Amino acid sequence: MSSDFSVIAESDEARIKSPHKTGGTQCWGTLCLVLIAYNGKLCKKERFPNLPSDPMAQSEEYRLSFTSGGLLLQESTRIATLHSQTGDWSRTRECAVADNLLQARSPSSSVRRVGEVCARLRMLTERQLALFQEPMQVDQLLLLWLAVCKRYAILREFADEVVRSHFLSLQLVLSREEFDRFLEKKSVWHPKIEGLADSTRAKLARAAYQMLSEAGLISQELVIQPVLLSRELARAIVADDIELLHVYPIADADVPGAGR
Repeated sequence: MSSDFSVIAESDEARIKSPHKTGGTQCWGTLCLVLIAYNGKLCKKERFPNLPSDPMAQSEEYRLSFTSGGLLLQESTRIATLHSQTGDWSRTRECAVADNLLQARSPSSSVRRVGEVCARLRMLTERQLALFQEPMQVDQLLLLWLAVCKRYAILREFADEVVRSHFLSLQLVLSREEFDRFLEKKSVWHPKIEGLADSTRAKLARAAYQMLSEAGLISQELVIQPVLLSRELARAIVADDIELLHVYPIADADVPGAGR
């Protein structure tokens, strides 16, 4: 590192630690210096321990157990039907495993798959779950995408920060490299992401793009597709959290009947 760069970095580290010395307001423009490449790598947060947290980061570590199965539409339909009969998620899970409802090859795989489907569906509100059980496959797939985004913060952030952002700026091709760049950005704030093997990153990317494709949000050519939310689906999402609309490539002005 050159002496000039060292002086700049040390100066800005001091400004980050003592924002009152720079006029009382922390300058976010200054923080971009933290991301200057040094010997081909990004400067890490531990060099600047007083950096504010990633504004999009969740309080817990990212869950990353979504690497197989896609949106699991058929499995989710069966579990949702069973849950409408039991009315209790613990009971639903027990019955599904005992009856091998998802036709798994082994008891252990049945436990895993049933557990994953139940965990996703539990993310939906009662209103959303009722909509899921109606015979509208387009809405069902959009609801399953909502469910995985609510369960997996990393998918929600990718949907909002990358997919929707690209759509709104008319950058409609979502290359595979976009997910890699997204993970690299998140690795600055999340050591768990930084330590992922390349093979694991590739699995995460494949799973994310598979689910985006199944939900109808990207084409086979990786072109982002505009979403047409039904009025009832839009209202069910808004009643839950209006920010959840941002997991879809849609402008706020195009959401039908966004009023509760």
